[in-house]
Amino acid sequence: MPLCRIHYFRWLPNTDRAYCYLSRVRNTDTAIVFVHGFLGNCVDTWQHFPTLVDELGDGVSWWATCDLYFWNYPSAEQTINQSAFQLREFLKRIVPAPHTQLMSLASGTRPTDQEYIRKPSEYEHLILVGHSLGGVVIRQSIVDIIKQWEGEGKPVMSLAGIPTFFGSVLGAELHLFSPALHGTSFMGLPGIIYEFPATRWLFELLLKTSSPSYKQLNTPSVSLAALEEATNGYNLRYGFPALSARIYYAGDDRIVSDLVYASDPPATYIPDQTHASVCKPCSGYLQPLELIQRAPFRNASAT
Repeated sequence: MPLCRIHYFRWLPNTDRAYCYLSRVRNTDTAIVFVHGFLGNCVDTWQHFPTLVDELGDGVSWWATCDLYFWNYPSAEQTINQSAFQLREFLKRIVPAPHTQLMSLASGTRPTDQEYIRKPSEYEHLILVGHSLGGVVIRQSIVDIIKQWEGEGKPVMSLAGIPTFFGSVLGAELHLFSPALHGTSFMGLPGIIYEFPATRWLFELLLKTSSPSYKQLNTPSVSLAALEEATNGYNLRYGFPALSARIYYAGDDRIVSDLVYASDPPATYIPDQTHASVCKPCSGYLQPLELIQRAPFRNASAT
C-alpha cells in the first residue's frame, strides 16, 4: 500500500488484514467504513478508492477531513448475523473516537505531540459504505444496535455535545452499492462467468453452495424479509438516519434485484457498470467517490 499525500496507510491491529487511511488534517471529523460483499475483500472490492481520494481535483478538501476504514470479514464462512456482530464490535473500536495508539507513529505507549499522524478526537460524522452482501451486513448491524440500545434503556445519544457510540452509529449515513437486500439471482452459468474471473468461478460456485450467508441470500429469504420488516418498523418508530440508505444499482447488474426498502429514497442507477464494478472507482469512473462526497449532511452544513 502506498503512502498518500494526505492520508496515511495503517494496518488495523487485531483484524483479518483490515486497514485504514488516516488523514493528517487536524480538523478531520468523519469516519467512513467500507464493508465488502460476498467473497470480496477489503482490497479487491474497492481497488483505487483509498488512493483516488488524494488525487481528486474537485472534492479533495472534503475527503481530506475523512478517515477511511476498510474492514475485512469472512463473508462466505459465516451467517449474516455473525458478520453483523463482528461489524458492530469493529465500530466500537473507532467511534465515537479511534484509539490513541492508532494515530501514533511511536512504538511507545506515550507518544509526544510530534509522534502522531494527528491528535485523535471524536468524529462528528460516520458514513457506512457497503457492496452487495456488505449492504445487508450493515443494515443487520444497525437493527442489532437499536435492539442493544433499547435493551440498555435507551441511553442518551450524546454527552456534552459529544456523540456516544449509539449516537454515532444510529446517526450514520448509509451508501450501498448494488446491495443484496432482496437476495441474489445467479441465473445460471452465464451470470456467474459474467461477474467472476474464469479461473475462479468453479471454486467460488462450489463454496457458495455450502456457505451459510449464501443460503440466507437465496430467494425467498426469511432472514432478509425479517431484516426489511425490522428496518422499516424502526424507521417509523424512531426515524434514525441510519435506517435510510442511499442505494446505487449497476445498470447492468445480473446478480441482485433493484428493490429498496420503504425507508429508502428511490435508487440511483449507474449505466455501463456491472455488479462487481459499480463500487470500484478509477480515473475514468469517479462517480462512487462523488456520490459519497455529496452526502446530504455535508450539503446542509455548507449552506
